[in-house]
Formats: sequence, structure tokens, C-alpha cells
Amino acid sequence: MTYRDWGAVNGMANARYQHGHIKKVPRSGGGFAWKYQYRQTDPDGVRRIKSQTFNPPEYPTEASVWTALEGQLRSLNESTLAGKVEYTMGQLCDKYLTDELPILEWSTQQTNGSLVRVHIKPKWNKTRLADMKAFAVKNWLDKEFTGGGPASKKRAKTLISKMLDLAMLWEIIPTVERNPMKLVKVKGATKRQKPLTILTMEQFIRLVRELSSPVSLIIFVTGNLGLRVSEVLAFKWLDINEAESTITVQRAFTHSHLKDYPKTDDSWRVLPLHPVVLQRLIEWKDVSKPESDDAFIFPGAKGTPRSDSTMMKDYIKPAAKRAGIPHISYHPLRHSYKTWMAGQKVPLDHQKDLLGHADIGTTADYGKTLTPEMRAGNKLVVDALLEVQKQL
Repeated sequence: MTYRDWGAVNGMANARYQHGHIKKVPRSGGGFAWKYQYRQTDPDGVRRIKSQTFNPPEYPTEASVWTALEGQLRSLNESTLAGKVEYTMGQLCDKYLTDELPILEWSTQQTNGSLVRVHIKPKWNKTRLADMKAFAVKNWLDKEFTGGGPASKKRAKTLISKMLDLAMLWEIIPTVERNPMKLVKVKGATKRQKPLTILTMEQFIRLVRELSSPVSLIIFVTGNLGLRVSEVLAFKWLDINEAESTITVQRAFTHSHLKDYPKTDDSWRVLPLHPVVLQRLIEWKDVSKPESDDAFIFPGAKGTPRSDSTMMKDYIKPAAKRAGIPHISYHPLRHSYKTWMAGQKVPLDHQKDLLGHADIGTTADYGKTLTPEMRAGNKLVVDALLEVQKQL
């Protein structure tokens, strides 16, 4: 069945869609109440008339009662053919918010929840799923969407597409060969919105020197291991194996939330610690005096991980400005590390494992085990950085 076939069913199904009806009924003490009546099939298979009463102070108009009944009407009809034909994008938004959103990552919950509540539902609330057309969505994104630039428009389009996929999974609409949102292209969404700064080794050393402890050490470790800032802020002392000179990436701190797992399965990895990097971490441990190895390596005032945004605003950006580095952010440190590895001719598959990428387009897959080749690749980069440091 196609979307067109699905919409054509509407003519024969409308009569079987149950709305129920609302009427005014007098109260014995004066005034009136709203009485809503509908039919419902009991577990014994018998269709019975049910009713509910709504008080005027809270529901002054018939329209306000219908608004309150929207969720109930969806439940009454969503398993019927007529209910599925009449199913609206607003109903799908509500189902998404209650059934799908809570199981997503916290940061995704914030982004998607806002898109649904502020932009998608207000625009498409009364639109039937069978009438969600690619051209109409494209016009909305191009001319009316007020939630941001191309990247935000692409997120909105992708979210609508995902919700329609879920509607198929939940058997609200038929499974179709192609989700119509796949036809929507957002102009400029694939272009990088801000220039990416790749730091030279000299710039990186100058940046570290402009920072004070412990932020200087955080950036030093981040740059020497190509880490995500969410990974380095979540490090605990128990992640370090001094005997093996390694550190394990196994959690992340992002959007003020600690996750007991990193970004992806491939992000969980054991990384080599160059002797100089390990020594600086040990020196910091002597200074910071953690209560136990379960403590964070770089805690804030309350013992929890530091805020990456506060560090960037208060320390790193001013230091980068003094060092003459434009457009600084955390992610370019990973790009810079990859560039440095390429400059030292570290094989691409070793770069993949050191960076914790899920896929880098190679056939080799070394998994999560730290190999001698990976350690050697990291050593080449750190040795080169230390040599630059001596010369500056």
C-alpha cells in the first residue's frame, strides 16, 4: 500500500471513526455540565455507552472539552482503520514525546523535544499523516521555519522522517517503499557553517603555555591523545593503569550529564600514555590529592566534572586569542591530532582506533585492543610535539 492508497481509504473509513458527542446537561443545584458520551467494547465483546462529565469553570466551552479529549479519542480510534486514516501529525508528536523521546540520550531529548514542541507540532498539528507531503515540508523549511539555519532545518526534516518511520513501525500507517521526507533536500545543510581550525604543533604548544593548571593539563592530554572533551572530563584515576602506561575511555560527561558509556561502542578504547603524559598526570595527582581512585581526574569545585563551556569561555578562548589562534573549539583538537598522525605517517587503521571512530572506510578492524602499532603511532606524535616544545 502507498501513501496515495492509504489516503483513498478515507472515503469509506470516515463513517466508522468514533468521535462521540458532547451535550449540556442541567445540574440539580443550578447551572450545567458538559457530558461526553461514546461507545466502547468491553472485554466480554459487548459494545456499551460510556460517559464522562466536565465542569464549566475548568471547561467553559465545548471546544475546550474537545481539546481535553484529544488524547482519549486517539486511544479509542488508533487501532481501527478509520482511526489510522485520521491520525494526525499532532497525535504522532504526542506519541513520540511519550513513547520514544524518554529512551533517547539526554542531549537528544532536549534538542528533539524542543523541535517537536516549538516547531513541528504547532505547524503540522492537524495535518493527517496521509497528507504529509514532501513539497509542503520543503516549503515550510525554506520559507517559514524559524528555528535556525541549514543545520537546524536538516535536524527538523530528519526528525519528521524518523517520526514517520516510527509511525510505520507502530503500524499507524502502512509500510511504504520510500519515506516521502527522503525527497526533501535542505540547501546548505552539508556545508560547514564555521571554519575548522587545524592547529599546527607550534600553535598547540603556545595554547598550552597560555593556560594555567589544570586547564593547561586538560588541553595537553586532549591534544596528545586526540580525545573528545566529553571523554577527558569523565576520566577517573582508576582509568589509568600505571604499570601498563594506559588509560581507558569508558564514560563521557556531556551537557552536564555523566554517562557510564562513551559516544559509541568503538569509542570505548584503551589508549597508550606516553611517559611524559603519564608523568604529568602523576604530578597532578600529587597536587590535587584525590580522596580515592574513583575520583575524577579533573573535578570542579563540587567534585563533579568541570563544565566544558565555562572552560572554553573563561580560559581557552582568551588564551587562544593571546596565542593568535582563531575560531578555537574542542573538536579541532581531534582534527589536529589526526592531521599530526597523518604527518607522522601513522597508518589509517591505527588512526581509526586511536580516535575511537566507528568507521574510517578501511577493511582493517583492530577492535578495542591496544596494539604495539597504535602505541608507536601515538609516540610518534607526542615525541614530535615535545620536540617542537623544546624549540619554542
